[in-house]
Amino acid sequence: MTRIISGIAGSRQLASPAKATRPTSDRIREAIFNRLAARDLVDNSRVLDLYAGTGALALEAVSRGAIYAAMVERDGQAAAVCVKNNTMIQKAMEKEGFYDQVTRVVNKSVTSFLASDVLEYDVVFIDPPYQISNEEVAADLVALVPRLAKDAVIMLERSSRSGLVDLPPELALDEEKNYGDTNVYWIVRAENAEPKPKAKAVKKVKAEVAEVAEVTEVTEPAAAKAKVKEEPKAKAEPKAKAAPKAKAEPKAKAVKKAKAETAE
Repeated sequence: MTRIISGIAGSRQLASPAKATRPTSDRIREAIFNRLAARDLVDNSRVLDLYAGTGALALEAVSRGAIYAAMVERDGQAAAVCVKNNTMIQKAMEKEGFYDQVTRVVNKSVTSFLASDVLEYDVVFIDPPYQISNEEVAADLVALVPRLAKDAVIMLERSSRSGLVDLPPELALDEEKNYGDTNVYWIVRAENAEPKPKAKAVKKVKAEVAEVAEVTEVTEPAAAKAKVKEEPKAKAEPKAKAAPKAKAEPKAKAVKKAKAETAE
């Protein structure tokens, strides 16, 4: 069962149509709202929930302090469930003394709604059925741009097999989170996106790192050679040559010389 996770209406169970929708899991919804809260983007915000289904995302935002939420759902059965959930959450909020929040359910296609709406929104949830093509979602994003507040954030939920939708030039991907078979893309206005390192700068850094590594490799052996030159080993003294041995006289000459010495 889908439920409101936190806030004034926390723990309330939401109705869900049998097959018309694919509600965002509690785990993913909690992760999304934890990040929104960390950026202080929920309280007093104006929220738009496209392909709303049960309305869980918009109603979670209302429970946590959003002041306005519009839920857009084309499917009649899902829209009826969305109305039921909206009524229940509004009563829970009023019971706790909160009457200022405004909510509405719009039973229209996303294309039709964006063509006629005139409000601006701070937080936009887009969780289309997986059978909706990336091209259709890209067209929705183009139509959505004029409806975005200056610092608006869009959460686009898609199958991890679908890949990122082509973004219009006015928008930029701020962050991407994977939750198993689901990806959540955080999209902002292009002027608010954190600058990404340019390819040339990255290439330059890599070249500098490679150069430093090369210099280090060459320098260390050179230093070792220099050390050897500074402290040369003492040369060994040459060995003294042995005195040449006296040649033995031939035997015949020695005998003749002996005889001469005897005769004398």
